[in-house]
Amino acid sequence: MDLKMLKSIYLFSEFSDADLQKVASVAELKNFVPGQDIFSVGQEADAFYVVVMGSVKISVSTGGGDEIQIRTLGSGSHFGEMPFIDGGKRSATVQSIESSHIAEIPFAKLSNLFQADPAMALKFYRATAKSLGVRLRATTSDLNAMKELKFQQ
Repeated sequence: MDLKMLKSIYLFSEFSDADLQKVASVAELKNFVPGQDIFSVGQEADAFYVVVMGSVKISVSTGGGDEIQIRTLGSGSHFGEMPFIDGGKRSATVQSIESSHIAEIPFAKLSNLFQADPAMALKFYRATAKSLGVRLRATTSDLNAMKELKFQQ
């Protein structure tokens, strides 16, 4: 796995080259064909993923069975990291849009790396906390906008 690509991911932005090499050593490259599910909503989670080459879509289904596409991600993007933090199940379905090479980083192996090197864990969790703060602010802003729209009707 390309260390430069790993370094560009916010979760690993503070990692040294030696740290990145350790993460790359536990990553497993997998290939997906167009339309293939990488994981589905409700599944147990045991890894997160980096799109090495290709693209994926993240979606959820409504109660009426309609699909809502949340996001499309391309090469260099990552997804599926939240259950590593909260232990929850998958909250969305991720499907390959085109032939894609995806690096799978197993939670257990990442956890072992962090137990062996607490400084690496600190860098990871600090980056994760910053990201969650940004996501929470965006969600709060979106909810406020929807609330204002509702009151204008």
